[in-house]
Amino acid sequence: MLDARNGGSFVDGSSTAWNAISGVVSSGDWSKIQQVIDIDQYIDYQIINRYGGNADLKSGGNWRAAGGGPFPGGQPEQMAPWQLYSWDGERSLEGQNASNSPIDPMGVRGTLESNSDYRARFADRLQKHFFNGGALTPEATKARWMKFANNLDRSIIAESARWGDHRGTLYTRDNQWLAEQNRLCNVYFPVRSANVLSNYGSLFPGTDAPEFFVNGVSQNGGIIPDSGSLHLAASPGTIHYTTDGADPRLEGGSVNPTASSATSGVPISLASSSFVRARTLNGGVWSPISEAQFILAPIADASNIVISEIMYNPAGSSEDTEWVELMNISADTIDLTDLSFTGIDYTFPLGTTLAAGQRIVVVKNQIAFGVAYPTAGMNIAPGEFASTSLDNTGEQIALIDATGTDAQRFTYNDKSPWPTAPDGDGYSLVLIAPGTSPDHTIPANWRSSTLPGGSPSGTDATPFTGDPDLDNDGDGLSAFLEHALGSINGDAENSPESYMTVGSGSFDNGAGGNDEYLTMTFRRNLGADDVLFSVQVSPNLSAWTSLGTQYVSSVSNNDGTENVTYRSTTELGSVPREFIRLRVSERP
Repeated sequence: MLDARNGGSFVDGSSTAWNAISGVVSSGDWSKIQQVIDIDQYIDYQIINRYGGNADLKSGGNWRAAGGGPFPGGQPEQMAPWQLYSWDGERSLEGQNASNSPIDPMGVRGTLESNSDYRARFADRLQKHFFNGGALTPEATKARWMKFANNLDRSIIAESARWGDHRGTLYTRDNQWLAEQNRLCNVYFPVRSANVLSNYGSLFPGTDAPEFFVNGVSQNGGIIPDSGSLHLAASPGTIHYTTDGADPRLEGGSVNPTASSATSGVPISLASSSFVRARTLNGGVWSPISEAQFILAPIADASNIVISEIMYNPAGSSEDTEWVELMNISADTIDLTDLSFTGIDYTFPLGTTLAAGQRIVVVKNQIAFGVAYPTAGMNIAPGEFASTSLDNTGEQIALIDATGTDAQRFTYNDKSPWPTAPDGDGYSLVLIAPGTSPDHTIPANWRSSTLPGGSPSGTDATPFTGDPDLDNDGDGLSAFLEHALGSINGDAENSPESYMTVGSGSFDNGAGGNDEYLTMTFRRNLGADDVLFSVQVSPNLSAWTSLGTQYVSSVSNNDGTENVTYRSTTELGSVPREFIRLRVSERP
């Protein structure tokens, strides 16, 4: 249970932890100070209230605080760090030149500002928010304001009408609201950031933070193209940087021994995608920190990554053994950093790579997956999508690359024309011949796995080997055709009639009714991804085309094969005659 304050009054808990803050801060022990105050949140509270010029803040009101709680063992440093929140701050954004400093509910700001580590952290937060597209840059503040203003553009008229009985001058959208919007966007936001920074004086040091450049162009994070280079620039002073997330400045102000030094304008080497943190040290004064994530190309995108297998409805009642498999279909190792999904909550962490032709499995629950599958040798992504699940009846799933662009987007389903065996029978949904980059949106490009459980991090495809024209059993079916149909080239009891049937069926004609159409159903070897199946029609047994056919359904036989049905698109009886056949060929 946390303690909580409503301005000057406690509304939950006791004052013990709150009263201990001053003593901990006065000790100067930076480690303990961070245990009793959420430093980043405390600094951001001050910055945002100063940026807005919040005139509603009072020492005894219009702010809230939460933290503290019981002291296990009686030690103040074991409390939950305190956080401050504004309340009822509508008197904000009034004057672009306002210089008021927010009130200090804890009464420790002066002491904190004499601490070198606090001052460094304060400068870091200013750098984060006021530069490189930060939340309080003019462009970002205007865009954020207009996002909400656009939502209110018409509803604000109803708000004005609600005050129709007001005895003073009625405020309207056109006369007051749009005028205020214009003032903020053209007067306040363009200059407010610089004005606020100038009020912080020595809390924002004169030593400039390093700037990142990719191929000579300023770029604060993002993708470094093939053969591209990254360098830092700052003058004067020495640039110190790390690529492992560590701060180049140690607490107390000394240089981190794990940091490297960079010469302004000279490229630095990154062995892999990295989170780079850099500072300039000039005459004993540290700059604020510059930090950005850089991803080394090639990144995973629509040209090289596919969703190759999905276990969306495992056998049994538990969803914990759900998983999704991706495959790199390119000839190069690709970087998966920040590749993310919609449909499930998962983003690949920094530095995750996938070698050419390899697969990687993202699982819902690592423990459950390890019980269900022999994971030795599997390439399993770190983490899991435990808080989300794949929809058993189908849903849209998308793979979004590091630039925010769709790498894949499609909607699978548990009903025909999508394969139905993956819906709770223990089979997975498999992309046929994933190396050819099939269109994920077409149901005919998917099949069920050959066996229950699927083949996470691998493939259940069984490519043909040998002489495709051999007919060992003399049944008139070549070895390649028997491979395609899942029959045995050595069993004369097999016959084409056993695996291919021609008939007719009633289907939607697209005009609100049903008509009869010629159909063909054939057995397909689910593992024969190296086979192209083409159902063709002809009016004369001479000119054949697949353009006049339509995929209908696939039904698993639960033995590694499925029955696939196609139909003609020409209504029976509308032409003198029509023939239908199955053609199989080796996939290029």
